[in-house]
Amino acid sequence: MKKLIALIACISVFACMSVSALAAAPTGSVGDISYTEATESASGYFTIDASDVAIGNTQTTIVVIDGVKTVEDGVEKYNISTDTIQYINQQDTASFTVIPKDHDTYLESATEKTLTVLIGGDNITRKELGTITYAAAAGGEDAETITISGTVSGYVGATLPTVIVTDGTTEYPASVSNDGTFTVKVPVLTTGTYTLYVTKNGYLSYTKSNISEEANAISATLKFGDIDANGEVGINDVGATILKYKVTSSDSGYDSIYDSDENGEIGINDVGTIILNYKSTSISE
Repeated sequence: MKKLIALIACISVFACMSVSALAAAPTGSVGDISYTEATESASGYFTIDASDVAIGNTQTTIVVIDGVKTVEDGVEKYNISTDTIQYINQQDTASFTVIPKDHDTYLESATEKTLTVLIGGDNITRKELGTITYAAAAGGEDAETITISGTVSGYVGATLPTVIVTDGTTEYPASVSNDGTFTVKVPVLTTGTYTLYVTKNGYLSYTKSNISEEANAISATLKFGDIDANGEVGINDVGATILKYKVTSSDSGYDSIYDSDENGEIGINDVGTIILNYKSTSISE
């Protein structure tokens, strides 16, 4: 109960205190506030080291709020409420592992966000320890975007093609419907252009380059037969498919890459299609 009372008292003092900032910590590692990147199994988190401020094993309180201090009539104030508090904890050690409440949202937002880290506690001069800044994310929810969409044709079977749009650094997967239509929203680029790639296992790929504005009528046609994925339906592709003739999905030698219509058998349609596409190459526009 005493700890809770002390924590509440600490928050109330924070709301109107006069301080000077000691450190600035954007997402990454600066001073007493460092950031550890997320992994496949764990979220990213901040480590706040208050050892230069905390005294011995006394109770230390950390409050992280959304926003920065304001000045009213010469007095520095902080907006501390249930809406602005992103993290709060009190403990008798000086190192805190912090994941702000809206951490994932801030990472994906296209608007820069700054949080303020406040420290106080038993025998500790209450002050601002530093700030955490989330840089604006490219492609965040608030970003200006363009739509790239179109239709993929020429393929057979239930497996849908993969459509990717990239600026050379970031890949944006498109949503592909059963009828082959696709759409994806991407951030407006200040420099450079986008490239669109359409692929399907066993098929020649389609590439469209130099996309810099809204594009809503892209028509990508795929052709079956590029078994070795070298960009051409060659003699090796044809020969390998003929050797698989009559092999079914229940046979040990079956490989779906030869089964263009995905009916469970490498049949006359598969062999005939690859022969018709002999010497065809991947399309680049």
